[in-house]
Amino acid sequence: MKRLRHFFSSMVGRLFVILLLGMSVAAIGATMLASTKRQQEFERQNLNRIADRLQGFVNLLDGNPELRQRLLTSGGPSVRQLPEGARIGRPDAALMEILDDRPGPVASSQVAFTSFRSCLPRL
Repeated sequence: MKRLRHFFSSMVGRLFVILLLGMSVAAIGATMLASTKRQQEFERQNLNRIADRLQGFVNLLDGNPELRQRLLTSGGPSVRQLPEGARIGRPDAALMEILDDRPGPVASSQVAFTSFRSCLPRL
């Protein structure tokens, strides 16, 4: 114990502690930065996937007007009209920005958050 106390009281021991703390802070900072970058990339990929699905549904419905009316009336997987009285939340600027870069009718889409229950079919 005396040798350890003597080591930390020397200049070499103090430099060791300072370098150890510096490396620890740098490792924590790098981990936090990588985690934030990974989360942003995941959100970007998720928004692109949502935009692809939305564009696919719009292309499907625009290609067949009879199917469009029937599907919007009865509701289908992930496709239905917003029910009357549904609360519309704040606009989803990130998804609208991705849709603006795409050609076709989705380029001028207005997207807003809504309740999850609005997406479920009525029983």
